[in-house]
Amino acid sequence: MRGSQVAGEGLRSILIERAANCFAQDRDYGTAYDTLRKVFAEGLARGENRPGSFRTLADIAKHQKYSDLETAALERALDINPADSDTRFRLAYLYSEQNKPQLAMYHYRLHLNQTKDETSANNLAIAFGELDLSGKEIELYQAAGEMPLAVANVSHAFIDRGFLQHAEELARKILKSDDEQAQTRATRALQRIADQRRKENETEETIRLQAEEERKFRARYAEAFLSESIKQLTGTFQTTFGTLKLEKNDEILIGIYEHEEKELNPFGSLLVGPGVPGKVETTIRTTLRFDAVVQGRSGRFKFEATEKRSGVAPLLNRPKTSKAEGLLIIAEDERSFEIFDESQSPHSLSVAHKIEDAGS
Repeated sequence: MRGSQVAGEGLRSILIERAANCFAQDRDYGTAYDTLRKVFAEGLARGENRPGSFRTLADIAKHQKYSDLETAALERALDINPADSDTRFRLAYLYSEQNKPQLAMYHYRLHLNQTKDETSANNLAIAFGELDLSGKEIELYQAAGEMPLAVANVSHAFIDRGFLQHAEELARKILKSDDEQAQTRATRALQRIADQRRKENETEETIRLQAEEERKFRARYAEAFLSESIKQLTGTFQTTFGTLKLEKNDEILIGIYEHEEKELNPFGSLLVGPGVPGKVETTIRTTLRFDAVVQGRSGRFKFEATEKRSGVAPLLNRPKTSKAEGLLIIAEDERSFEIFDESQSPHSLSVAHKIEDAGS
C-alpha cells in the first residue's frame, strides 16, 4: 500500500483495487471490501475510474459467490457508463445463470442494440423462451444466423412452440391461391400471428419496466453496501408485512410482532369433540418475525408469519405459515427502508416507514 500513497489518483485507485483483489484471493473478504472502500472514501472513484471501481467490487463479490452484490455492482457500473458492452454482456450472462430471465432479456436486448452479436441473439432467444415469449424466441434464434448452438436450439423450439415467421410466409402464399376456404384459414392465421405479436410486445414492455425498476434498486444497493454502517435503526415501522418493532444488534436487524385475539366458534362440539356443548371460544395467535443481516446500509432479509389457533379440532389446528425473503436498502436518515421481495413473481418493491421511535 505504501507505493499507492505517492501515486496519482488514477494509479492509486488501481493499486488499491489490486490490493483489494489480493485480499479476496486469500478469501479475506472483509478486508477486501474495507480496502476497496478507501477508493470511495478518498474520492478516487471519479470520472473514468468510477465504473472500474464498481467492476472491482463485482469481481470481489464473484470470488465470494455473493451474487446479489456482484449484479448490483455491475448495474452501478453501467449506470455510470451505459456504453460498456462487455460489462453489459457479463451482467446479462450472470442474470441468465441466476435464473432471472427478465433481467437477462433486458440487458441482452440493450447489448444487441449496441453491437450485432450472434451469441447475444442466441442468449436473448433463450431468455424469451423462459419468459414464454415463443414468437420472439423463434425470431431471435433466426437472427442468430448459422451459429450451431442457435440452429440446435431452434430445432427444439420449432417442435415445442409457435412457428410465427414460417407460418406467416405460408399463410401469405396461400392468400394468392384460388381456394376460398384455404384463403379464409390463411387470413385467420395471419390475424392470430398479429394478435400474438401484439400481446408479446405488450408483455415485453411490462417486463422491461419491471426489470428497469429492479436494476435501479440493485444499483442503489451497491451504493448502500459501500456506505457507512447504520448506527441505530430502532423503533416501530409500518411495512408491507405489517407493523414491526425493529431492534439492531451489531449487524443483525430483528423485528417481531405478536398479536392474540379471540373469536367464538359457532360449530362447537362438531369441531372440538363430543360432550362440548354450544359455542367454543377460539384463540388466534399471530406472530411476525423479520430478520436481516446488514452491511453498510444494505442487507438481506427473511420474513415469516405464523398463525396458530387453539380451541379447535386438531385437524384445524395446524399453523399457517407464509414466508418472504429478499434485499433491503436503509435510508440515510434511518427512518425508512426499501424492501425488495424476491419471493413474489414478479418481484415487488415497497418502502417501510418509521411510525414510532423506540421507547415512545
